[in-house]
Amino acid sequence: MPMLSASLLLLAASAAFPLQLALGAGPSAACGTACFPSLAFTPPQVAAGKAPSVALSSWWCPRTSEYAFMGFSYDVNGCPTYDDMVRHFTNQRLAFGARYVRLYAHCDPVPGHTDDIVNAAYVSGIGVFALIWFGFDGDDSYKGRLAAWLDTINNNPLAPYVVRNIAIGSEPLYDRATTPAALSALIDSTKANVSSKGIQVSTSEMVYGYSVQSGGPAVLTHVDHVQCNELPFFSQTATLGSAAWPDIQTDLTWLLNQTSSSPKKLFLTQTGWPSTTEVWKPNSAKADPSIGSEQSYYELLESKCEYFKSLPMGGLGWFAHIYADNTLPGWGIVNGTTNSTVKFSFGARTAC
Repeated sequence: MPMLSASLLLLAASAAFPLQLALGAGPSAACGTACFPSLAFTPPQVAAGKAPSVALSSWWCPRTSEYAFMGFSYDVNGCPTYDDMVRHFTNQRLAFGARYVRLYAHCDPVPGHTDDIVNAAYVSGIGVFALIWFGFDGDDSYKGRLAAWLDTINNNPLAPYVVRNIAIGSEPLYDRATTPAALSALIDSTKANVSSKGIQVSTSEMVYGYSVQSGGPAVLTHVDHVQCNELPFFSQTATLGSAAWPDIQTDLTWLLNQTSSSPKKLFLTQTGWPSTTEVWKPNSAKADPSIGSEQSYYELLESKCEYFKSLPMGGLGWFAHIYADNTLPGWGIVNGTTNSTVKFSFGARTAC
């Protein structure tokens, strides 16, 4: 990798994609000051194989600043290239104020793809919530994905400056891809591998997922923080996106009660509302899959900024699921990975 100038890449991206940037509502508030990944901070250029000359303890914005809108869930199943990711991450940051990207799915066929993610995120000025994808087959393919991320974290000098957290699985309990005991052990062993670099470990699970296997809630005692997949469109009482708060509040209350003896930071790492039912059908005949309900759902989340800020450890942060509509039809904010025009007016505060 050559000398990386984040400021030059950001300027080039904003010049190359003026239409996309103009169509987004844009960031409503900068988070923090001269720390990564504050919207006010540009990572310094570094030579290939080198890390920034700043100590990790002085690099990151405090975890208490990680509340309100964090960024987007981003599908890597199609193995986006380094250049693709620089373009997408830069647009997420400049057009919408994203500070982080939460990865979704996996890219197995391309060696070094985890390094590409890290390098692209660094030059784009965006932090990474990494994900170890289990899938739905109950096999051990997740082991290679975890090994790839651990190799990148231990050998890519930029990784500790970009990777903030790792989630072991996305709904692995709900999908019965593993057991609570095995998941807890894997979380603990991963923590032992990455905690010295300041990286935290969790799992990204629905509240309902903790109930499908005996001992599910015990997993919450092992995570560093809570990552929740919050998708009220699938509630049996779902109607409009704007009316989803009771379901969200019920889930948050359950999580807060489960972690009350040792409060933990909460993230909604996968939350959204679809405009179509092309991928998944609702469980309520009254659920409204439409662009209007998708927009009103995000407006609902935005309206709860002050409440989210009041929650433990500096407040709750949320990720819009998902960035591009062509990667999960009906769920995206922008129309596609090559057409980054927005489906509707989207703007959310990163601080309040």
